[in-house]
Amino acid sequence: MARCRALLACVAAIVAGASEAVPVFRAAGATYYEVGEAIGRQARGRIGAWLSSEEMQGLRNFTTNTSAGAAYYAALKDVNAAAFPEYVEEMRGLADGAGVALDWIWTANLISELEGFHQLDIRGRGGADGHCSDMHVGNVAHGHNEDWSDAVRELWYFVEIALPDHTCTGFAYPGVLLGFAALWGERVYATQNSLYPKKVGA
Repeated sequence: MARCRALLACVAAIVAGASEAVPVFRAAGATYYEVGEAIGRQARGRIGAWLSSEEMQGLRNFTTNTSAGAAYYAALKDVNAAAFPEYVEEMRGLADGAGVALDWIWTANLISELEGFHQLDIRGRGGADGHCSDMHVGNVAHGHNEDWSDAVRELWYFVEIALPDHTCTGFAYPGVLLGFAALWGERVYATQNSLYPKKVGA
């Protein structure tokens, strides 16, 4: 964990664009729900602010007030809940800790898929602009940037999670499980970039 904290300190020092230090929230628990609830409590204000943003309000309108959006959203939830029940429990914890409806947390966690499909529904074509980039320098260095909307820039945070069988640390978007941005642990380092297909369900 010491190496993870050293990396966390380095990353925190170079996060650009935020007007104040990016906070670190720590959560330990016996279950995914307990960890999620602890993170939700600590990040409650940031989660609420992000869910109130124009971007997130627009997505919730799309998934609740349009037939195409509602059907796609329901299908995504069904597939992911069947494949990753433990992460659904963590999302339940996040929702309870933050004092928001679980569907808001689902929406935050499916933002890439929903925004890609929303653009397809609006424009009749996909291929929306992607987000984030990675750069490798041989086996020496790896760089990753976060370039989502400016509305979320002030709301990011780091999370350190300790479960009975593993620990991990990562850079988090409000209400989103670790893995959407940079994530690292004793045996893994991962990042994600959002790319959008030109067709969905073809």
